[in-house]
Amino acid sequence: MDFHVTAESLCPPAIVEKARAMDISDIDSVFVWNDISESGAGPECLSAVVGATAQRVTKTSNYNLVNVLMSEAAFIAEANGPEVRSALKDMAQRIEPDKYTCAMYYEMLSDNDIDLTAEHLPIPASQWVVSTGEGTHIAFRRAIYRLRMGAPGAQEHLAEGLAVVATKTYPFQAHIQHLLKAKLPQNRALLEPYLDDPRRPPGLFGPGLPIGEFIRKHLPR
Repeated sequence: MDFHVTAESLCPPAIVEKARAMDISDIDSVFVWNDISESGAGPECLSAVVGATAQRVTKTSNYNLVNVLMSEAAFIAEANGPEVRSALKDMAQRIEPDKYTCAMYYEMLSDNDIDLTAEHLPIPASQWVVSTGEGTHIAFRRAIYRLRMGAPGAQEHLAEGLAVVATKTYPFQAHIQHLLKAKLPQNRALLEPYLDDPRRPPGLFGPGLPIGEFIRKHLPR
């Protein structure tokens, strides 16, 4: 599908021109995209531009542009019809999520109900590195995505991964914050084992709240 043709009927000419001319391998494409996103165009127009841009994305595209594109695709998911979601799925299969893009990558997939769980198998909990590095970050984001998509065993797998990360106060606290932000229905079951955790993560101005107290404070009742 030629989304540029669709965009021409839905968007102001200036937006179509910017979208066509955008060099998605260059960092400046992020600023062009921000101009498009903040132009006041309606979601149908933005959806068409998302589809057109997604068709152009490759592994050599600027990862900052890919990130903002995936963020936009997640934000306007309700406006994305089957053709746009198909373009997003094809894009997702062409690129490989890394520590810079995995958060938006999996959020885009889940918000647009794109099921690639068969291609993104769970990373064994034993391989979740206890650091803020790429290994844990991708494994954690993938585990949340698989749970959102209802993959068999996803909740148990995420619980196992959390148990590995929990051996260190940090980044466990960061993982808890991401989990609470995700607002998963399963959050209470996942975090219940840590409600009485007395450890206090380091903070800019000294130790923070005990982990258990932090969870109780922010976990919806």
